[in-house]
Amino acid sequence: MAWMTQLCRTYEKLENSPDLLRRCKMPLVPLSHTVQTAHIEITLDENGNILTAEGIPQELALTVVPCTEDSASRSSGIAPHALYDNLQYVAGDAWKYGKEDKLKEYYNQYITNLEQWCSDESCAEEVAVIYKFLSRGTLIEDLISHGILFCQDGLLTKKWGGDSVNKPAKPLSAFVRFKLRQKNGNTIECNENTKLMEAYAAFDKKRHKNKKLCFIEGEVIPVTYKHPAKIRYSGDGAKLISANDTEGFTFRGRFHSAEDAVSIGYETSHKAHSALRWLIANQGFKTGDQSIVVWAGGAEEIPSPLEDTQSLFDDEEMFDEYTPLSTYANDVKKALNGYRHGSLKTDNISIMIIGAATPGRLSIKYYREFPGFDYLDNIENWHISCVWNHNYKMFEEITDQEDDSKKKINKHIKFTGAPSVNDIIFAAYGKNVDEKLKKQLVEILIACIAENKKLPKDIMMKAVLRASNPQCMEDWEINKTTSIACALVKKYYEKENYTMALDYENRDRSYLFGRVLAYAELIEDYALFKLGDKRVPNARKLRSKFRIHPAKTLMILDDKLEPYVQKLYVKHNWMYLQMQEIIALINERDYMNNRPLEPAYLLGYACQTAELRRKKEAETTENDKYDEEEL
Repeated sequence: MAWMTQLCRTYEKLENSPDLLRRCKMPLVPLSHTVQTAHIEITLDENGNILTAEGIPQELALTVVPCTEDSASRSSGIAPHALYDNLQYVAGDAWKYGKEDKLKEYYNQYITNLEQWCSDESCAEEVAVIYKFLSRGTLIEDLISHGILFCQDGLLTKKWGGDSVNKPAKPLSAFVRFKLRQKNGNTIECNENTKLMEAYAAFDKKRHKNKKLCFIEGEVIPVTYKHPAKIRYSGDGAKLISANDTEGFTFRGRFHSAEDAVSIGYETSHKAHSALRWLIANQGFKTGDQSIVVWAGGAEEIPSPLEDTQSLFDDEEMFDEYTPLSTYANDVKKALNGYRHGSLKTDNISIMIIGAATPGRLSIKYYREFPGFDYLDNIENWHISCVWNHNYKMFEEITDQEDDSKKKINKHIKFTGAPSVNDIIFAAYGKNVDEKLKKQLVEILIACIAENKKLPKDIMMKAVLRASNPQCMEDWEINKTTSIACALVKKYYEKENYTMALDYENRDRSYLFGRVLAYAELIEDYALFKLGDKRVPNARKLRSKFRIHPAKTLMILDDKLEPYVQKLYVKHNWMYLQMQEIIALINERDYMNNRPLEPAYLLGYACQTAELRRKKEAETTENDKYDEEEL
């Protein structure tokens, strides 16, 4: 369980790094605590009298909750938290409004546990005040009088008087927390009171007396066999470690009990799960119910294998023009050198993917540790080798209008780099990819990037085939799919050293046919533009057939091009003449066999298209303007 060791070390570093914790969406939970989404906050005076009861806005609802070993992992049965909990536990009169005698058991166990804490010498004064209030058993009645809950015919209704967004599924499932107002007017926020948290952790530690060998630390310490839930979010009931079934085929004949299989220290388990929860919330990525975390030992921010090249640079350095490959490679090296000179000299980098095996169980689908420098070398190699010129990303630009108003305009970003994992999956399988398949692809691509494995051919070919069928896509999708497919082809054929600039010396059959296709498409596209016709060029419609039967399809395209060539001005006929020159470069045997083209044809097509656009832009005049976007 190397992942638990690494997470424990991360927890200990986070504890001593307040700067890291300031940027968190999820707090690092102290020992003997968990997190919950609270719905109601009650303010008490020093005598335990209720002053106010209010609904909690969604953005303030996350609450650190003192818990027991049982309540931290509860899924069914009665297991109250130590202080804050649902109304079915903390309200002594819940049974009156819920008409369930079992609710008395929930409350009785909760109030008994709270009384035990109050009797401890380390108990905080705030806890005694909360106990005094709740022991009266009038909480539901108080919430009704404060307009939070509503009653009809002696039963609670679904009507809710709190925040409309942060609303419980049922009235009695509303989670309650407390704060105290002192006589001097100061308010004690109990859920943020670190002294109260430390006092409870010390009290709870006294109750852990079952000492055995911890398989993680290798020491005899208090152990637990009930591990926390709420790993991916506050309402998550799935667990990573669980063996609580006592019937059926739980141990498959290998062990007599769960204790024989593994024993883990209580603090060790808490630290590992708390660190994982923090990492997922603050620097994790999610694909459906699958969570991905990439972290260094101290949880510093590091380049992720999931993101594109622009993520390596600050906003000020975002590319707005294409970059020559040599300059681009130096830029990537400089960006990653900043990480190399930090703590990654000594820290390992870990990647973990967890997903739901069943509704109540999580599984670790992928886990790897890398020396910091090896990981950065692999990331650098990916961004330098899987690269192409793209312009599918967009950003909002705010412009001033004549009436002094502001207008938002969506503009495309030109950038040179590697696409993100999500964009690769989009290019290969489209926007309606099956969720299960997407999770598998994420795992495969992360391994490919982080471990410097060869790009799977099937993913590359899927992207090429989609780029070869543009008739079923919109213009923006064709553009995005084609450029990403080119990056994948360049990566897969890394040893061929394909460039992003047009290679005039390349005599590869597929590459040359790709160049011819670019001429055929742009010639017709330009002629249609001059005629004011918005039809799609035949070369685009027949791109799929062209890839399978290039020579036969080229004859069809040439026939269809002839009338358009006649309508072009003489000075523009150079495109058709150059197209014929490239056809002449194809070996006669390669031309006549008419076998399908290799993926490299897409590189020839893309490079030739970019070159023709540059030429066309250069020769544009005021009287004969050719709109680049129409190409």
